[in-house]
Amino acid sequence: MLSLYESLVHSKGSLQEKEDCLEITFVGFPEKATVEGLLKAFEAQVYAGKPKQWWVFDFSGLSLLDWASFELLGKTLNSLASAKPPVNGMVFIVPENPFVRVWLEEELKEIEDIVLTAYFDSCKEARLFMNQVL
Repeated sequence: MLSLYESLVHSKGSLQEKEDCLEITFVGFPEKATVEGLLKAFEAQVYAGKPKQWWVFDFSGLSLLDWASFELLGKTLNSLASAKPPVNGMVFIVPENPFVRVWLEEELKEIEDIVLTAYFDSCKEARLFMNQVL
């Protein structure tokens, strides 16, 4: 696991469109502007393209996130899932940090009532699950 200093220096995120899913990855301790920018790009992809089978959120490299970013994440995903949900569901690869994990699951509770939501400890477990459902 990265030290807090390394987490701050190596903060980043990415958005990838794959054949069966849209995938967002957060690493380190991204600033709210980074989170907001990725969510806006994600939202644009959701509305621009055909519905994807899955939305995948890889938080395995996330060491920390400020509360405003957690709220923004929950609000954005709740809105998108209500308006234009993925075909099969959302997959979250959760970080090792139990503090971040609890906040994340708390913020995403409302989404679980809208669309299938699954939590995994690794990308490999998540991919196995998605392949089984497909």
